[in-house]
Amino acid sequence: MDTTIVEMSNLSADSFTRWFKKSASEQYLYAKALPSEHRDALERSLEARMREASDSTEARALMTMWLSVQQARIRTHDRAGLREYRREAFVNAGLAAAMLAPIPLIPTIVAEARRGYYSSPSRPEYEAA
Repeated sequence: MDTTIVEMSNLSADSFTRWFKKSASEQYLYAKALPSEHRDALERSLEARMREASDSTEARALMTMWLSVQQARIRTHDRAGLREYRREAFVNAGLAAAMLAPIPLIPTIVAEARRGYYSSPSRPEYEAA
């Protein structure tokens, strides 16, 4: 897994804005593209190397990479969870439109559905992070 750490260290940790998505760094996008098992191994390797770091600059860089892995865990969704969230959002938006809810109430209705999504049992990595 040391090759993954080297590859990740060559990527930028600075976040950039993405249209219609949350901002992200190259390190985060790399970590998110990894399968769950590889993220686990990468996390363990980073923790071990942080403990052995010879100076604070190296330790800080390793910590930044570790945080990118944690952010990838938090923001990873499985297909079943995404389908359920989208279905609930569609139903809630339809209910709001059917009730002719005032426009300021619609974000509240959608936010309520999203709150349940994050506590869903189909998000095992969210709990691990």
